[in-house]
Amino acid sequence: MTVKKEALPNLADLATKMTEESKVAVDSVSALANSAAEEAKSLFETNQEFVKKSVDMWQEYTQAYADVVLQATEQSFKQSLAFRENMDKIVTDGFKKAQALSQEERQFGVEMAELFKTQAQAASEYAVNIFTTTSKVMTTTALFSDWAAERMAKMFTTISTN
Repeated sequence: MTVKKEALPNLADLATKMTEESKVAVDSVSALANSAAEEAKSLFETNQEFVKKSVDMWQEYTQAYADVVLQATEQSFKQSLAFRENMDKIVTDGFKKAQALSQEERQFGVEMAELFKTQAQAASEYAVNIFTTTSKVMTTTALFSDWAAERMAKMFTTISTN
């Protein structure tokens, strides 16, 4: 195949035209790629901002939840401590009252023992008095009886001898 000389300038023009069109196409693809890159960058930045805001919201939520749990736990401990302190006071007051009552009962027991002792001592003295008096009366009666018997015997002896 032979190429004509006239066709060569056409080829050069065609090559120049193709180069220019390729350059336009490359520039167009490059502009589209740059535009797509800018869009992707914008989308990436938006996505990144969304993720950051989501993380921030999650952090705020977890902090708020932790604060609520912490406050509820702290309030529970405070109430538990107050309840325990109240129960301690009630039990302590109960023990004090029981101890005072026990002391009163002991004192009452001591007083009753003293009263019983006094009454027993009085009864003992009374019994001693009775037995002493009875003994004296019996002794006196016996002496009188002996004296009376002697008198009677003398009298009967005197009468019988007369």
